[in-house]
Amino acid sequence: MQNFIKIKDWSNAAKVSISILVTVLYIVLFFPLYNLFGPTVTAFVVFPVIVFAFFFGVLTGAIAGVISFGLNAFFLTFTADHQPEILFGYGGLTGHFLIFVLGIIAGWMSNQSYKLTKHIDASRRIRERIRHRNRELAALNNTITDILERQSDLPLLLQTILKRAVKLLDATGGDLGLFDEEKYEVYVVTSFNMGKDFSGTRHSLGEGAMGKVAETGKPIIIPDYREWEGRSPKYADGPWHAVMAAPLKAQDRLIGAIGIVHTDPERKFTRSDLWLLELFARQAAIAVDNARLLESEREQRRLAQALRESGAALSSILDTNTLLDTLLSWIGKVVPYDAANVMMIEEKHARVVRMQGYNRFGKEVEQRVATLSIKIEETPNLRTMIETREPLIISDTLNDPEWMDYALSDVVRSWAGAPILVQGEVKAFFSLDNTKPGFYHQEHSHRLKAFAGEAGLALHNAQLFAQIQHQASTDPMTGLYNSRFFFDHLEKELQRSRRYSHKCSLIMIDLDDFKKYNDQYGHLAGDDLLKKLAELIKSVLRDVDVPARYGGDEFVILLPETGLEEAGAVAKRLSETVRRCRFITYDGRKIGRITVSLGIAEYSQKYKSTREFMEAADRAMFYSKEGKDRISVAK
Repeated sequence: MQNFIKIKDWSNAAKVSISILVTVLYIVLFFPLYNLFGPTVTAFVVFPVIVFAFFFGVLTGAIAGVISFGLNAFFLTFTADHQPEILFGYGGLTGHFLIFVLGIIAGWMSNQSYKLTKHIDASRRIRERIRHRNRELAALNNTITDILERQSDLPLLLQTILKRAVKLLDATGGDLGLFDEEKYEVYVVTSFNMGKDFSGTRHSLGEGAMGKVAETGKPIIIPDYREWEGRSPKYADGPWHAVMAAPLKAQDRLIGAIGIVHTDPERKFTRSDLWLLELFARQAAIAVDNARLLESEREQRRLAQALRESGAALSSILDTNTLLDTLLSWIGKVVPYDAANVMMIEEKHARVVRMQGYNRFGKEVEQRVATLSIKIEETPNLRTMIETREPLIISDTLNDPEWMDYALSDVVRSWAGAPILVQGEVKAFFSLDNTKPGFYHQEHSHRLKAFAGEAGLALHNAQLFAQIQHQASTDPMTGLYNSRFFFDHLEKELQRSRRYSHKCSLIMIDLDDFKKYNDQYGHLAGDDLLKKLAELIKSVLRDVDVPARYGGDEFVILLPETGLEEAGAVAKRLSETVRRCRFITYDGRKIGRITVSLGIAEYSQKYKSTREFMEAADRAMFYSKEGKDRISVAK
């Protein structure tokens, strides 16, 4: 049947040529056949008549039958018998009438057979299309079922949607993007088999295939993307040819867009492919919308639970460093990160004070972050958070002018930050880093804001506690530790020395002639002198040393891990520093040289108590006071 249709569908020129060829063949063979068959040779004219009828139908068959009668009559005039009247006899007329009728019948049958064959062929093609469409719908149904089963995990769902679309349409690869309602952009969230990962790439409405369908709301077929005038420069170097894209819409609301590509120049997407992609995109959009709702509901529950638990936990933590470490751990449950840090504001700079996760990038990077101090005015993202007092999301750091160039610029692809406010003033920042572009979005901003509020309250409590603790342990005039804190610390240090046989020394200090100074210059000048002496004491000590005001004009220094010789060096350095200093009263009066008397004692097992140890250093100091400006060692 297919061959019959193909012959009938030949061009008219071809059909005319073949019909004439058969007729010419009849003419050429007429006389040779006449010698063999005599006048009956005229019956062979039926062949060209049937050919004409087959090709051109009933009318042509009838005309061919009439012409054949005249043709035979003409040829018979040239025969040896010269008897054309044979044709006009009963048999000749009857025979040619039958040929005439045969031409009509042959033409009619040819027409009917052609129509029937075309109908059968059309039916077959329709059945084939139905079977193909059923296979597509079955595959689509299986795909949608598979997608619906993954609605509980949005990232996995998006990856599944894209891979299933590529497989369903026998394509090479593709991208799937979500619509950013705030920036009016489509940002790619997952990329599959595109030669490189386009995740994080952003398209403005109308830009590229996905931007175009997002703008128009209609799917498109692009026969050759490289020749398409609307192509995006971000995809200009790709090896693909045919491209198809469709919007993801749920209840007339734009969710995103999906685009699939093929690298074979011979592969062309059809209208049927586009219909299937559009149908698939509608179902996928509903799944994504549902998954977002589920994810949002789960996130709200997680956030509420995390805030309740963190609030209860944080309220009991009063040490600032412990608090900041706990904050970083808790915030990871609300907003996931690869690495994160807390930056405190210190004199217009943001300095990293606590961090987590940077060890995964190596010791060099970890060290760079640990010592990082950034000038806020020169850092757009920090400056923005100071001005707005709102969290900031940088979805793709490579394509955002707000991003700062700092220690991890080469690996951080998505960033989220939030200011921590204490009594309405920005005191610190959360800084969250992720290596995957497009990871953070505006929903994370809402979670960060809620958690940063809890963090501000907890940080305020810790700072109040530290302030109270500082006041309870510090002498208000000199800023050194008070005697209560000193004795507590001394007791702990002596216990450690006894247990581990570590060295420990004391230096007692007394300001020479302080009473005379007070009488001459007044108590306010005396207070200033004590403050200045406290500064000089701190200037010669290590961070681990513990200086305290013992009472009146007497001071004491605890030197952990220090023997008598090292303690003597510290005492000498302090004595010389005080002696070189020229004091001036608060009202500008110059004072002569000031000196101190010092007593040193090194702890040993001969001291049965802390009191005995203190008295030994005190006796040495009083011995020094007899001559003034001296250093004495306890016996």
